[in-house]
Amino acid sequence: AKEATDWQQNRKVRQLSPGLTFQDMRIIQANVGAVVESTARKRFAPSKMIPRPQREMPTVYGVSPSYERIGGLRITGGRFFDESENERAAPVCVLGEGTRASLFAGNDALGEYVKVNEQWFRVIGVVGPQLSPQTELAGIPALDRNNLIYVPLSAAIFRLEDTYSEMRDEIDGV
Repeated sequence: AKEATDWQQNRKVRQLSPGLTFQDMRIIQANVGAVVESTARKRFAPSKMIPRPQREMPTVYGVSPSYERIGGLRITGGRFFDESENERAAPVCVLGEGTRASLFAGNDALGEYVKVNEQWFRVIGVVGPQLSPQTELAGIPALDRNNLIYVPLSAAIFRLEDTYSEMRDEIDGV
């Protein structure tokens, strides 16, 4: 394999890569010793949202409840979703601080609803501010970790994913 030398080549390689799948995650869990916790992460870029964001459109992460601990998230209001909500594909979400400010300004977001594409999610928690890198790395722009919406992984797959997508089994992180 030839190593890419600039960001445009890296971006092209990433577009052609088949990426990680749920099967890859199961293989990692079965073959890597001493794994205490793991979660798949599935990222979605919504095309529309209500309330309308005052800044950049938030990114949606579908994750399991263990992501709160794995990701070092600090809940400043409400709570993170639990395994029961993940199993039921419950329409609940946890907002990053930047998303909360962008969608609800100075108001309390807990108990409010956010429409992501065509699906409504009830806000059950808010994550405190997180440090985010300000530069891009290997051709990938830095993600604002405060401008995220976390939903149960099963809800992301059931409610947000295109059922006809060829990438249905793909995940973007473990």
